[in-house]
Amino acid sequence: MPGESLKIKSAADELKSKCADTIKKLKINAEPILVGSVAKGTYLKKPDIDIFIMFPKDTKRDVLEKYGLKIGETVLNGERKYAEHPYTTGVYKGYEVDIVPCYKITDTKEKMSAVDRTPFHTKYIIENLEGKQKNDVRLLKQFMKGVGVYGAEARIQGFSGYLSELLILKYRNFNSLIKEACNWKRRTMIGENAERFDEPMVFVDPVDENRNVASALSNEKVSLFIHACMEYIKNPGIEFFFPKKPKPLSKKQILKMMNERETGFTALIFDKPGIIDDNLYPQLRKCEKSVRALCTENDFRVIDSGFYVNNEIFMIFELDSLKLPNMKKHYGPMIFLSDAKNFREKWKKNVFTKPYIEKNRWVVNIKRKYPDVKNLLNEKITGLSTGRDVLKSVRKKFKIVEGK
Repeated sequence: MPGESLKIKSAADELKSKCADTIKKLKINAEPILVGSVAKGTYLKKPDIDIFIMFPKDTKRDVLEKYGLKIGETVLNGERKYAEHPYTTGVYKGYEVDIVPCYKITDTKEKMSAVDRTPFHTKYIIENLEGKQKNDVRLLKQFMKGVGVYGAEARIQGFSGYLSELLILKYRNFNSLIKEACNWKRRTMIGENAERFDEPMVFVDPVDENRNVASALSNEKVSLFIHACMEYIKNPGIEFFFPKKPKPLSKKQILKMMNERETGFTALIFDKPGIIDDNLYPQLRKCEKSVRALCTENDFRVIDSGFYVNNEIFMIFELDSLKLPNMKKHYGPMIFLSDAKNFREKWKKNVFTKPYIEKNRWVVNIKRKYPDVKNLLNEKITGLSTGRDVLKSVRKKFKIVEGK
């Protein structure tokens, strides 16, 4: 793709030049640099272009943010977004562009924000990745994209571009990596003192020994990658890189499947909070986990769950049943323990049966507080640990729907 490469290089050079001109007009001390896959030559089709504006490390944070945004908005006329600090995103000549302010440091130990490390990543790959290995990186990225494990953003929890580059450096080429990955175990650890980290996969950052490059990876994405490598070794094919888009199920097919399962479905629906995905998705997973725990604590068995993000959040739970018997068997202490008397006194009234002995412990049949999962969620959902922005949205307005 020589023609495309020239277009990308031209766009990146123009953006850098425009940033430099704006810096000059603003009469500030800052320097634009190109980072990311475009700078390293490891990009796929239609890459994002990342321009970092480096400020001296004695620059006050509010000054860095003010002028970083001013440069981004002048050059891109784009949208302001917020991560650890604000940055500008937009489109230039058809390419998605991020203009991000950072501090210019000489050692990663001096970093004042996570993005300060990024120029070191770019420099490390440029200096260590051989020309022919760039194509291996591209091949690996497309393979990961095809099997659904590419992207370190919170929405995906997959392999980052930087991690894919480091894996090619470690294993020399694409084929060697695929073969080695087939032998990865439950925890793959690469790098000195990797055991310090507790994530499913560890690759110690060669430019910052205190960082695990693979920290964003979920267990599911690591496992899926290993499985894909095993399948590819058995029967290599283009479909691993460019899979056919699955045909969506019709409403009739979905209803048929739901009926055949004979389970219950309930959904929590609320407005999407106005925050970036990297802040939203961890909160949604926390919410999902809390709802599952609430259901389990109240004897509803959750078979599966997930969520769909649009203008609204649809968080769906499949349960064994949406309703439970009114009666619940409640186990008490063993008959010879000191609190046995208190148990018998407590459960004298409002029970289906008085306390009785089963084997060597007291048991009572009580009235279940929440026999209906919809009532449980309606009453308890606003008190769960869900993350600040999600909780705010839920408390403002939510609804629980059941069935099909």
